[in-house]
Amino acid sequence: MRKSTSTKPRLAVNAGVVLRMLVVSMAAACSSNFDEFGSGGGRTNSTLDFGSTTNAFSGTGGQGGRASSDGGGVGGSATGGAATGGGSSGAATDAGMAGALAGGPRPTSITISPVPTSTTTQGPSAGGSPFIESCGANEVLVGYTGTVDSPDAGIDYLRSFQAVCGTLAISTTTPFTVTTSATESLTARGLPSPVSQMRMCGANEVIVGFTGRSGAYIDQLAFLCAPLIISGTSPNFTLSVGPIETMPVGIGGPGGAPFLSIPCPTGQVAMGDTGRGGNAIDQFGLLCAMPTLVVK
Repeated sequence: MRKSTSTKPRLAVNAGVVLRMLVVSMAAACSSNFDEFGSGGGRTNSTLDFGSTTNAFSGTGGQGGRASSDGGGVGGSATGGAATGGGSSGAATDAGMAGALAGGPRPTSITISPVPTSTTTQGPSAGGSPFIESCGANEVLVGYTGTVDSPDAGIDYLRSFQAVCGTLAISTTTPFTVTTSATESLTARGLPSPVSQMRMCGANEVIVGFTGRSGAYIDQLAFLCAPLIISGTSPNFTLSVGPIETMPVGIGGPGGAPFLSIPCPTGQVAMGDTGRGGNAIDQFGLLCAMPTLVVK
């Protein structure tokens, strides 16, 4: 009597069916488990997703998982998120945008209006020759040099002056600050004498007005200085003139009588000067203009 040989093949078929059932069951369980991780890289819904592209569910980089069916994940753990890690929750695309867009637009530069406004001109004399001068494009006044006669000459008024221009720059890190750097001097006005003087605004300050002393001529010029202040958050930054202080010592001598401060119009900064000069400084005023913050 011949023995049956069909038993073992049937057992093999049944084992294959059982194996496939186990794989399907394990995949469903994995999907359910990774769905619960959310911020670790998987979805929080019922669709299996180990991250947007690479190894996101490990939480160590990758592209970050999704926090919803179409939103960006919150990134990996310590190394995800910042520059290459997760996107913002609910974003339309997967991770990676948060690092590029963090902080949004920022201040990049300051422009100065090319159309200035003249302050009141101080000076009792109509002598000398008129002058008007401006710094280069987007430059401002940051100080002055001057000359006076030697002490034994018996003349103690300002004989000449020369404006010092500077450029403006903005720091690349927050809080954003405006810095100044002296770059060039304008034409000397008046009649230069042997004794030189230099009066500069404080670090990162610009000229915003002047005061001094006058009699027959301009005896002395002292300048009002202030920083430029950046306030606000992206993209709504603002630029304003900060606290104003007067130079404790001006260029020139102690003669004449003091005159009241003559400031630039509110919000403006000095970018040039005007007046009359010959053997001395007959008249003096500032040219002022509005600074504008560029945000990109």
